[in-house]
Amino acid sequence: MLSAKLFEERIIIIDSEAIDYFKTKYLSEVLKPYLGDRLTFLTEFDADDKFLKASKNIPNLFVKNPQQLNVVDMLKSDLLFMTKTGLQQFEEVIECR
Repeated sequence: MLSAKLFEERIIIIDSEAIDYFKTKYLSEVLKPYLGDRLTFLTEFDADDKFLKASKNIPNLFVKNPQQLNVVDMLKSDLLFMTKTGLQQFEEVIECR
């Protein structure tokens, strides 16, 4: 599933999900070009609190940690945003399953 999303250029790797303000309006402005799509963010286990608070009120935005992400989430999302650390932790979770 991940390779199909990567082939379609539907995976975006980011350094961190951390934001300066915990306001939904601020995060909406940052994600404005993508808000027409269903977005899934793969964060690390210890995700940024400001990002988590700001993302709660944005429709079509789902935040998952490496333990929560599954194939259904990947199928339902149009774009996957993955932090580098979150992706590494996701690989470790997959190896343990």
